[in-house]
Parts: sequence; C-alpha cells; structure tokens
Amino acid sequence: MVPVARLFGARERLGASVALALPAALTPPRHMPGALALGSVAVLALLCTALSMLAMFYLIRPAGAARTAIVTYINPVIATALGVLVLDERLGWSGPLGPAIILVSVRLATAVSDEASLALQSG
Repeated sequence: MVPVARLFGARERLGASVALALPAALTPPRHMPGALALGSVAVLALLCTALSMLAMFYLIRPAGAARTAIVTYINPVIATALGVLVLDERLGWSGPLGPAIILVSVRLATAVSDEASLALQSG
C-alpha cells in the first residue's frame, strides 16, 4: 500500500506539470538553447537535484528527518559554484553572500539538531 503522503506529493507534482505544460507549449523559445546550456541544465538536474534527493532519502533513517532536510539547503550553493566554475558566470557583490548565509544557517541548524539529539539520548 502506498503511503497517503507520497500519493499527495505525486498528485501535486503531476498537477503542476500539467498546469505548466500549456503555457510552455504556447510560448516556445525563439531558438534552441546551445549544447552547453542544455548540458548545464542536465548536470544541475542530476547532480544538484537527483543526487541530493537520493542522499536525503538515504540519510533519513540514520540521521533523522530534521537533520536530513538540511541537505536540500546546500543545493543553491552547489548550483552557484558550478555556474562559476563550469560556465564562467560572474557573481556580483551579493553572489557569495547567499551561499555564505546558507552555510552558516546549515551549521547553526546542525548544531541545534546535535544538541537536541544529545538531550533526547541522555534524558
């Protein structure tokens, strides 16, 4: 039997896909993106999205759901780094600020998660 939560998520993603298909079909691009752009989207989809989701599902049991959710926050940091390193994108003054805030937040969240799990184990 499929859990209700998984059905709900799948149903919503399917609904969003159907809702976005019509506007996408009515507004085709003026020209096909180049191989580098398409390859970049594929790498971001596979590396940043699929890999992080697989890691999240794998980590839920040993690390717990709260700590595992932090994996998804790293996604924009990886995407920014790949854009700079692979695509030679340039970051403005605020470009490094976003990933820095994310990494500090992740560190704070894991510290709080560690303290909470220690409290639960000892008490």
